[in-house]
Amino acid sequence: MTLAKSHPDTTVTVKLKDLMRFHEDITADLEKRLLNKLVEIRKDDRYLSINQVCEIFSIDRSTLWKWQQKGLLVPFKAGTIWRYKLSEIRAMVNKATNKTNK
Repeated sequence: MTLAKSHPDTTVTVKLKDLMRFHEDITADLEKRLLNKLVEIRKDDRYLSINQVCEIFSIDRSTLWKWQQKGLLVPFKAGTIWRYKLSEIRAMVNKATNKTNK
């Protein structure tokens, strides 16, 4: 990249097969990075019970219910069981932390 920045008008000749190999290498690297990122994202897709969320925040169930009514945390209902998405809990904490730091 340094050469390209220092001599932007330089002409370079590249064989098509070399260009195709470069494209395949870059594409494979990008695919690998995206898959790793997807794995990271999926790790956050855990669902926590009411008791687990209350334990994390050291709050009573009534407080969690109030947060739900305010739309701060929206549970997912699986049959008769309520679950809270861990990534949404983290997002709520980050949002509250950002407000506090301003």
